[in-house]
Amino acid sequence: MGYLFQGIGLDLLPKLIGSYDTIPLKVDGGPAIKVPYYLNVEAQIEAGIPWIPYDKNRLIKLNTAIYQGTAPGTVYFRMDGYDAAGNHIAGATDMIALFIDNNYLGFSLDNVWFDADGVNIVKAECNLYRIKEAYLNTPLNVTFKACETHPNSVFQDHYDLTIGKCGTSAGFEVKRLGSSVPEPGILHGDNPANNEANSCPGYRGTADVSKFGDSNAHQITFVPLPVPAGKWLEPNESYATVSIGLWASKRTTNGYGAGANAGNYVVSAGVAIERLP
Repeated sequence: MGYLFQGIGLDLLPKLIGSYDTIPLKVDGGPAIKVPYYLNVEAQIEAGIPWIPYDKNRLIKLNTAIYQGTAPGTVYFRMDGYDAAGNHIAGATDMIALFIDNNYLGFSLDNVWFDADGVNIVKAECNLYRIKEAYLNTPLNVTFKACETHPNSVFQDHYDLTIGKCGTSAGFEVKRLGSSVPEPGILHGDNPANNEANSCPGYRGTADVSKFGDSNAHQITFVPLPVPAGKWLEPNESYATVSIGLWASKRTTNGYGAGANAGNYVVSAGVAIERLP
């Protein structure tokens, strides 16, 4: 079911474009039967019926959730045109292929924490960590994900993970948890080749090709620069806050604009740090 507008200027009224079943149609040359159909807005505009002109290319309005099935993929819609008597119009058949993907991104900033031992690093209330001077270069751990959740889904546009101290950006080294190799590239992901007109390879985000879903979160660590001398608190600081932000978006459309699962995907978390005597 869908509505478009008829009228001139600002004098517009919504009108149902379908589905109707008042005129029996001879589907595939068979006997006339009642089946759902939609009005041909394009033909009616050309005949002088005052639909809003930008609706001319809108043939039908469907709920894609009905057609996706168990996995994202291509669905073919056959469009047949009929005259006012219910007869099929010769040549008025078209096949439209739509790739339907209503899946949302697997997106979360699951945890931000220091490994507290209760003596040198003490976790207090509201994610406050009290840390002794000698341990102020301890890595900050982050678990996050920003990825497609099905192998057929390759429409993520990008993600960005940021870190800031006391509201300003600062210098930090980032690694995967347990790795000794810095990996700054993990803070951003996209695929410039997605801009190709006819050979778009897609992008899955942080997901490995063979691994999707909630289990596919990355664990990374941040430490202040320079390593290992950098510390979370400068000599003149007794307290600071560190914030982590995660953004992402997905390239989908509902036919009018961005699809419901396009975004915005935004989440943030953080810790507070206090010097422990």
